[in-house]
Amino acid sequence: MLADHLFAHGLVPEMLAGPLAGMYDPSGHGKLLFAAYEQRAAEEEAGKADLLVAGRS
Repeated sequence: MLADHLFAHGLVPEMLAGPLAGMYDPSGHGKLLFAAYEQRAAEEEAGKADLLVAGRS
């Protein structure tokens, strides 16, 4: 998981703006939040790749 990798290297995930602004400990409640964001980003990237392939067909 990305948040675990960042935390292992001394980096703490942080939301810079919005109602959830703040720093999050990936071993606590922030882990679920960043896992959801990571999953959503992966789904968006897959969708963009599908559109790109479909456009070439």
